[in-house]
Amino acid sequence: LSSKLANYGLPGWSGSKLFATPNKMRIGTSTATGNVKTATWAVPQSTEITIVMGADVVKSGDVVKGIIRVAYGNSGEQATFESQNFEVRGDGKLIFHFQVFKDLFWIDIMPEKQMYLNYLAIYDGTWTAEQLNISTQNAARSNSPRKVTAVKTYLTDTNSYTFNDVNTNSRFVYRVRALGEENTFSDWSEEKTFSFSTGVSTVLVNGQPAGGVYDLQGRRLGNSSENLPKGIYIINGKKVVR
Repeated sequence: LSSKLANYGLPGWSGSKLFATPNKMRIGTSTATGNVKTATWAVPQSTEITIVMGADVVKSGDVVKGIIRVAYGNSGEQATFESQNFEVRGDGKLIFHFQVFKDLFWIDIMPEKQMYLNYLAIYDGTWTAEQLNISTQNAARSNSPRKVTAVKTYLTDTNSYTFNDVNTNSRFVYRVRALGEENTFSDWSEEKTFSFSTGVSTVLVNGQPAGGVYDLQGRRLGNSSENLPKGIYIINGKKVVR
């Protein structure tokens, strides 16, 4: 099957140690690992994709670990890879979320030992299992960090970003990375959780607590907090939600 994927309606796909079985493609053997590489597609306008992978173990009771990764770029030499780990314990579907930035992308599926692959779908945007009406109970988790109902990406050419009209009753998880020349990226930071209920944090200016009133972009608004419109401010070195 490895050299005949196009005959199965998968032009542009490739891989190794692939075998045709009823309704499922087996990856690997009992002594050799295999892999699958999809065709190359254009990056959607949203630059966000949701991947749904249907997988199953070959032997009952097995746990199959592996990596799914998205590569983007115009050639293999220039490709940038982002990967997530997965575990398969039974017949079910796993959901992954990625962001891609260049013109083209493809997907690599690399289990550490043999498993079945029976489904692969790519959605434009970030979708939850509930939105897709997919149950993942029969398969182990994917390491997708999304535990929220919505995922958004924001770009800024400064070292700060201001959010307006946010729901103070919600919990927000964020991470950041730097964008360099020629669309090169730093590693993602650790995920941080921001909760309005935590109250305050201290801001330092030249090593000392900041005095007066500032907005979140660091602009001084004066010494008095009276008559401020609703928003988030730094007042006497502490974050205040009004």
